[in-house]
Amino acid sequence: MHPAVMPPRRGPKPTPVTLTRQQREQLEALLGDPASSARTRVRVRIVLAAAEGKSNGEVMTEVGCSEPTVIVWRRRFAEHGMAGLVDAPPGPDAQRRGRALAP
Repeated sequence: MHPAVMPPRRGPKPTPVTLTRQQREQLEALLGDPASSARTRVRVRIVLAAAEGKSNGEVMTEVGCSEPTVIVWRRRFAEHGMAGLVDAPPGPDAQRRGRALAP
């Protein structure tokens, strides 16, 4: 097939993100908190955009980060909730999570 007529490449289906009202409130509070790190604000923006049903590409464009970054934080939030937004401690067990951002 000629490259000009190739269908668009489809990546893996984005991990769905659903939020409780409490989670949304916590995320919005983190986004508006001047004490939140830039790194945390990017992660929060990814999760909020993903919860609106946006594709990885749409989230990537909106937030201004790479697709792998969107995929990682979308998946971690879906699997671990608020605690998934914290950096994993260094070491062989990358699935362990540090303290939660919010109780």
